[in-house]
Amino acid sequence: MAAVLAACRLLGLALCVRAYNVDMEGWVVYRGQERTMFGFSVAAYTDLRGSWVLVGAPQAATTQPGVVRGGAVYKCSAEPPSSDASRLRNCQQIPFDVKGNNVASGRPMDDKSGQWFGAMVASSPGVNNTGVVVACAPRYLWFSRNQERREPVGTCYVAKDGFSKIEEYSPCRTDGWGYHRQGFCQAGFGSAINKDGDRLFIGAVGSWYWQGKINTEGSFGSACRIGSLMPGEW
Repeated sequence: MAAVLAACRLLGLALCVRAYNVDMEGWVVYRGQERTMFGFSVAAYTDLRGSWVLVGAPQAATTQPGVVRGGAVYKCSAEPPSSDASRLRNCQQIPFDVKGNNVASGRPMDDKSGQWFGAMVASSPGVNNTGVVVACAPRYLWFSRNQERREPVGTCYVAKDGFSKIEEYSPCRTDGWGYHRQGFCQAGFGSAINKDGDRLFIGAVGSWYWQGKINTEGSFGSACRIGSLMPGEW
């Protein structure tokens, strides 16, 4: 008897279920190059100029000198199609970082090849719909301790005002080298911006013996002033 009642309940639930599907009329296709992991991360973006879809491609090639498959983020139109021929959209690469590896006194300071830039993309409308975007490269390598160690500290870039202002935030690029401190942060595997676009959050999963932490910046000033929250503090 119990089995019969259970079957009836399941049948009743099934009768109440309604299928959900994507937009069958206004759909579009965004397609990137092969072997770039195009679509690894996706975010909706809007500002005073319009609306777009942001797509991360962590293994995309860029024009950065000396950088091999550093990754990229693309901006794709979100306008509805006017015909079947316009459903396939071309996307433009956003120039978050156009420089090669950083050098000091003739010695390399970091390595952007294979950094997986675009593995994380998030956006916020910001105040007055000005638009704020954060895109991260969690596998970015920093040459710490007199440039002798290669450590995946990770880094992020924040774009504001229609991508006209871009700043870098790398909260674990400090003197705290080693996996027991900040050397293996991999900052940027997770990131977010609040609704007003004035507070940034960057997850650093490998910090402090891989306990992880969340870095937060409220003024979008120097990355050196970024505070942090340890597990149990949020």
